[in-house]
Amino acid sequence: MKEQIKTLVALQQIEAERARIQLQLAGISKQLEEVTQQIDEKQNLIEQETTAVAENQKAYRSLEQDVQNNQALVLRSQERLKSVKTNREYQALLKEIEELKSQNTKFDDDMLALLNQIENSEALISAALEDMKSLTRTLEVEKKSIQKETDIQENRLQALDGERDQFATQADPSLLKLFDRVRSVHNRGNAVVPAVNSICNGCNVNIPPQMYNELQRCKSVKLCPNCQRIIYWLPS
Repeated sequence: MKEQIKTLVALQQIEAERARIQLQLAGISKQLEEVTQQIDEKQNLIEQETTAVAENQKAYRSLEQDVQNNQALVLRSQERLKSVKTNREYQALLKEIEELKSQNTKFDDDMLALLNQIENSEALISAALEDMKSLTRTLEVEKKSIQKETDIQENRLQALDGERDQFATQADPSLLKLFDRVRSVHNRGNAVVPAVNSICNGCNVNIPPQMYNELQRCKSVKLCPNCQRIIYWLPS
């Protein structure tokens, strides 16, 4: 039974290393995804601001045309002032001219606001482009480094798979089944733990004296009465 327990402990160590490597590979993948996501966000920002610039430029040109049209109307009205015959008509033309000038003042304010928005958008686009260049360079550098590390870890995983298969053939099938079941209960964590000085190292609860005595004889498989892990005696 000692050899069987040693086999299970070896399998557990292999599984622990495999889990660590898989977690590391997942972290590597996430790292790349985060940089790629940042690049995508910058690209989306550039597209949004480019659209905003185009729309604001279109609105600016429309207002500019309105101002020109109003200026032409003002000139015509001023010319008409020279030929009016009644005070009422004269006052009506003056009011029309003032309203047109007032409209143009508002149009000028709106055009200035649009120019500010265009300037802000162009600044955001410029900054985003610089960020994208930097992030793209970072991504290329990290890709090379990560690919190298990934190849190393995947090769190690293949080696561990071979070791795991080898040890699995040495384990008693029923014991191996028990090992897998206990691991699944403990979220793929330790299924085999030592008991030292009558204490289970998995849950830190005392093992009953009779069970602990039987455990030291290594004649059969024992489960911790509290956490249900496979336990074995480890001299203190």
